[in-house]
Amino acid sequence: MNSGQEFRNECLGMRIHCVNPQADFNTFLQEEAGYHIWNGYDYIESEYVAEISKGQADFLSSVAEEMYRMCITAVDRVITENRFTEFGIGPLQAKHIIASWNRAQAGQGGISRDPELYGRFDFCWDGADGAKFYEINADTPTTAYECSVVQWVVVNDLIKRGELPGHMGQFNSLEEKIIDRMTEIRGMTADRKIDKLHFSCMTDWKEDLTTTSYLEELAKKAGWNTKFIDIGLVGANENVLSKAFGNFYDTDNEEIKALYKLMPWEHIYESSYAQYVMNDKILFIEPPWKAILSNKMLSVLLWEMYPGHPYLLPAYTSPERLGNTYVEKPIFGRISAGVRVIQDKITIGERRYDPDEPLSGYLRYPKIYQQFCPLPYTPGLPGWRYQTGLWVVGNGNVAGMDLRIDKSLVTGGGTIKFLPHVMDLK
Repeated sequence: MNSGQEFRNECLGMRIHCVNPQADFNTFLQEEAGYHIWNGYDYIESEYVAEISKGQADFLSSVAEEMYRMCITAVDRVITENRFTEFGIGPLQAKHIIASWNRAQAGQGGISRDPELYGRFDFCWDGADGAKFYEINADTPTTAYECSVVQWVVVNDLIKRGELPGHMGQFNSLEEKIIDRMTEIRGMTADRKIDKLHFSCMTDWKEDLTTTSYLEELAKKAGWNTKFIDIGLVGANENVLSKAFGNFYDTDNEEIKALYKLMPWEHIYESSYAQYVMNDKILFIEPPWKAILSNKMLSVLLWEMYPGHPYLLPAYTSPERLGNTYVEKPIFGRISAGVRVIQDKITIGERRYDPDEPLSGYLRYPKIYQQFCPLPYTPGLPGWRYQTGLWVVGNGNVAGMDLRIDKSLVTGGGTIKFLPHVMDLK
């Protein structure tokens, strides 16, 4: 590595508890957390729980806070230096993003940009003081429900049954911070006379539906009037003679003034309704400027801006400076679609899809190349590697952690499991 230090590829300080789960674990999750297995296999790990210390949580918080500041500075760099082309963003979309970045909101403390809700950083963390940034899921992050509710239900049950000590808690305040942020956004937008917040996703994607439904419930707790609609049923007024031309409506012909959309901005900008979206009549959560933050080119720009930073991996638009071993990523991507790990010129891990799979479309986008930093192995779970997710809410408020384990070098798809964690509060 350019820093001159080799990243340690094993967990140095995270303990694994072997526990006895409820006899019918999936039924327990359905009854206690309203959680239904959505992907055809047991996504929540039931027999193991990871343990971290308060000191480790403090370290991870400092990492996420610093990375958030760096990422926001990078977004500003793209906008002020007009570097949208590098991110695969056209001039009309760029104009939309710039307006979103420069639009001050009441109650934002002088911050001049459309309000964001949350995001999840994905890190390679060695259990001690080594952390490497992979990417930030800033636009359409999922696992929020698993992090904030499901893992606590599991841990709380284990404590009640004596499987874990009673002094255990979690590095987890995600739900409370989302409600607070939803309340703040409602106050910021009061002058726009938004009387309802619509929630939308593709309902045939069960994970998206779980996440969106959960966030809608939290918005209600924050005082919003809400309404759900499948994103495929959102319509636009295309009558050029109408005063409402370009306005969006739900299936009851009610105008949509604010919309939480669990759909990536790159898809929205490529849709047939893109021209109406860019009329800028809707408050979007997440806002248009998140199209920069969720783009994998961000890693290249961060390395350019902060070369040798201890939390960054070298990243470039071509692989030559990385030698014969590196990771290839499409600049637009979800669920690791199109990611390849190349070692000594040989592909040793990848997440590819059949041509008919929706996610295969990511393969057509330009690529970035990042230094290969394999996930650490999980102590007590032979063969499993773990990835550390760190949540930030609003303007960089750290809200907790989730851990996912996988036996594959490329995390995602049908091989990943969510690993609950506890934090020693003594």
